[in-house]
Amino acid sequence: IKAVIDATDINEMEHLQPLGDDSRPLPQDDGWSDRTSQNGVDVYLGAFDYDNKIAEPGEKRTYARDANGNPVNHVYLKKDSTIIIAND
Repeated sequence: IKAVIDATDINEMEHLQPLGDDSRPLPQDDGWSDRTSQNGVDVYLGAFDYDNKIAEPGEKRTYARDANGNPVNHVYLKKDSTIIIAND
C-alpha cells in the first residue's frame, strides 16, 4: 500500500488483514495506518467505505466493488439467521 503523507512524502507499507481475507482497497479509498511497536514499520489497517455499509449490529456482510466503488455482489449474514448471496 502506498500512502501520501504530503506532496513530497509517500509512505509504503504492508496491508494487514485477518487470515483468510483477500481484499485490496481501491485507489480512491481512505484508510488508517499505524506504526508497529516492535520494529517501527507502518502497517495499513483498513479502508473506510461508509457509503456501502448496510449491516446492522451483529450482522456480517462481505462485498466486492467495481472500479467506481459501487457494490457488485455480496454475501450477507443477517441477525435473523438469513443468509443472502447476491450479485447486483
